[in-house]
Amino acid sequence: MIFDDLWRAEWRAARAHKRIRDKYDPLIEAAQKEKNERDYHSAVSEMMFELDLNDEPELIRTERLLRRARRLGIPVPPKPAFDSPERDNDQNWVFNQSNGNWFLSDAKELELRQQIRKEEADSFDHRWRYVTRVIVPISGLIIGILGMIMGFLSLIHSLRAR
Repeated sequence: MIFDDLWRAEWRAARAHKRIRDKYDPLIEAAQKEKNERDYHSAVSEMMFELDLNDEPELIRTERLLRRARRLGIPVPPKPAFDSPERDNDQNWVFNQSNGNWFLSDAKELELRQQIRKEEADSFDHRWRYVTRVIVPISGLIIGILGMIMGFLSLIHSLRAR
């Protein structure tokens, strides 16, 4: 489908990003002109918090990728425990502290996509081997039998015409 959930999520995220920037950029610029460090840091902090809440496209991409990987039997890295100290240093998962969502890191997403492509290509090659080794010989046999029947019918027709 052209307008699927991911497209809609990216569209909403882009609109939200623009709305947030339009809201906080003037506040940040005003604080910089006035050289007010407290207002500047407060506006930047609030803007970054609101931008962090806007992670729906990453969640959808992660969920789709995990679904494809599981369907193909590719091992998926486990999420670290919520209260573990390794949570922030995990190479596979990113934890959004603003809303508690998990999504794959860029490096792990790329690696998983490559594994999925390889597995899908291997699966296609396996199916294609089946077609070339089973279906093509059977279709050749069927065409041969049809040719033989056509020749036999032609012979009968020519004998009747005499």
